[in-house]
Amino acid sequence: MFSRRVISLLVILSLVAQAMVLTNTDSPSNFVEDSSPLEQVPEYGGARGSPSNLSVPFTDFAGGTSDCMCYGTWFTNGQIMIFGAESSNATYGGSGKNFELYVTDGTLDGTSMIADLNPGNDGIDVAQFNSVIPHVWWNDVLYLRLDDGTDETGQELWRTDGTAAGTYIVKDIRPGSTGSGVAGLTLWKDHLYFTAYDGNQSHGYELWQSDGTENGTFILKDIYPGDQWTDSGWPKFFTAFNDKLYFQATDEENGAELWTTDGTENGTTLAVDIRPGTMGNGKGYGSSVSSITVFNDYM
Repeated sequence: MFSRRVISLLVILSLVAQAMVLTNTDSPSNFVEDSSPLEQVPEYGGARGSPSNLSVPFTDFAGGTSDCMCYGTWFTNGQIMIFGAESSNATYGGSGKNFELYVTDGTLDGTSMIADLNPGNDGIDVAQFNSVIPHVWWNDVLYLRLDDGTDETGQELWRTDGTAAGTYIVKDIRPGSTGSGVAGLTLWKDHLYFTAYDGNQSHGYELWQSDGTENGTFILKDIYPGDQWTDSGWPKFFTAFNDKLYFQATDEENGAELWTTDGTENGTTLAVDIRPGTMGNGKGYGSSVSSITVFNDYM
């Protein structure tokens, strides 16, 4: 993984590479080549004007703290990169918009603001970029947890393909300004699996499934039934193995153990109670399964 500064440098270098100064050593004239018409420099070492699109593209990048390794705050599928930034340059569509989502293909002409998600001067919530953002690419569409900064919704499940029309909230899982806590986004068998809380006091943070549509996004199973959010299954560490999806989850009887799902409610069950027994409060001991890794024919 690269540090924030390294990633920032790579992006800046990629953009600057589109506007390199080329020197013709065979003649007394220099030329600047970029996406605008060539501009002649009158003499070696002399001052020259700069095409407008050579001005600083961004005044700030949203990419986490200095301790953040950035994977999960900048997103790429190998063709485009999506990131949060602020630009005062009208060329890129974000002048006066504060922080918003941008897309780049590594060229100046291919760099622009995706959409003004929070119209006005407020922009999207920058604090969310201070830590890893759950995300997954699916058919060249980025699904991620995002707060658009409008206070109409908190951090919820969004999607973007790098275009304004293809960027929108998939579902407001927890209505209101508080987010649903989407975590562990995993793509398996053409569905997304993740943890979320819909604000319903009859269940907490549980296993959700989505086909990428609002109606196709729903709680798959309430693993730890209860009447408050503290009664939560907290599914995490999703790992595909032998045509099933395995993960850690918690219920009252067994504690945090290894669970599995075939993508149905009835097919979501405890795989094995690795640490049997009951604590003094009546709740099961948990083995706290983590670092689930597939190797050859074993998990």
